[in-house]
Amino acid sequence: MRRIAAGSIWMALSGAPMPARAFLGTGLNGVWNAQNHLAANPPLPMLRYEEGTWRLNLQPAYFYGRPGIGETSQAFYEADGAFKGLGAGACLSYSFAPRWGAYAWALGSASSGDTVITPRAGCVNCGRYEFDGVRSRSVLVSAGLVRQFWGGEGSRVSVPVFFGPLLSHSSSRQSVRRVYLGSVIDDFDMEISDLSIGLGAGAQAALRLGKGFELVPFLMGGAFFTDACRPYRVTRQGADSGLSVFSENACAGQGARRLAIGEDPFVFAGGVNLGYEPWGLSLNLTAPFLSRLLEPTNAEVTLFSLSWGFPRRRL
Repeated sequence: MRRIAAGSIWMALSGAPMPARAFLGTGLNGVWNAQNHLAANPPLPMLRYEEGTWRLNLQPAYFYGRPGIGETSQAFYEADGAFKGLGAGACLSYSFAPRWGAYAWALGSASSGDTVITPRAGCVNCGRYEFDGVRSRSVLVSAGLVRQFWGGEGSRVSVPVFFGPLLSHSSSRQSVRRVYLGSVIDDFDMEISDLSIGLGAGAQAALRLGKGFELVPFLMGGAFFTDACRPYRVTRQGADSGLSVFSENACAGQGARRLAIGEDPFVFAGGVNLGYEPWGLSLNLTAPFLSRLLEPTNAEVTLFSLSWGFPRRRL
C-alpha cells in the first residue's frame, strides 16, 4: 500500500553523501503505513438485512511499530525509531428493503513518531538522517449500498456485498536533519497534505459458530483517482545544502518538492473478524499480524482493534 524508494549503490560508494531523496519520506512512511493498515480494517456494515432494521458499530484502535527501509538500502543503512497512534471509527447501517441496505462509515487516526537512518560501519561516505516530530492525522469516509446475496434471518451463513465512493484526507509534518562528516548540512521542517477520492467495494461472509459466536472473513478493494505523488511545503529552513527542494525517487521528473504519499491507486485488503453477538463485540484476529506478511521492507506495524455494535433494531 505504500512505496519506499531505495538509494542507488554507487552513490553510497562515491565520495558524496547519499542523496536523502531516497529517504526523504522515510519518517512519514512509518505512520502512513500504519494508517493504511488501519484503513484496511474499517468498521464494516451489518451482516443481515431485514427491512427496517439498523445497527451502529463503534471501533477504537491502537497501533505501534518501527520504521523500515528498502532491501537495497539495508546493505548500507539501518533504521531505528518508533511510532504509535490511536484510531476510531463508526459505521451506521440501515435496511430499507429485504436484502438491501445503505451504510455510511468514517475512520480517523492520529499518529506520531521519530526515525533515524544511520549508515553501517562500512559506509564511510554515507550521511545520517534524522526525522523528528513526525505527526500525521488522517480521515477516511465512505457511504454506499449493501446487497445481501446469501442467507436469511435464520440462516447460519450470510454474505453481504457493499460498494460506494471513498474520500480520504491526511495532513502530515516532520523535521528533517542530514548530518555528514559530523556537520549538519540540512535542517528544515516540512508539511504535506492529501485529498483523494475513489470507489470501494467489499464482501463479508458471516458464519454462525454457535453459542453467540460468529466468524466473519472479509475482503475489500478500492481504486483512487489520483497520482501517488504530492507536493510538500517547507515551513522552516535552517542549514541548507539543497535537500529541501528534492523530490523522492518515485516522483522523479514531476518537479521539485514532491513525495509519494504512501497510497497506491489500487488497494486490496482482507481479514477475519470473530464476533460475539450477545455483547455486540467483534475482534479482528488478523490485524496484529498482517503487516509481517505484506510489508515489503523491514518495517513493523502491530494493530489492535475492537468493534462494538448496538444490537440490530427495527425503526
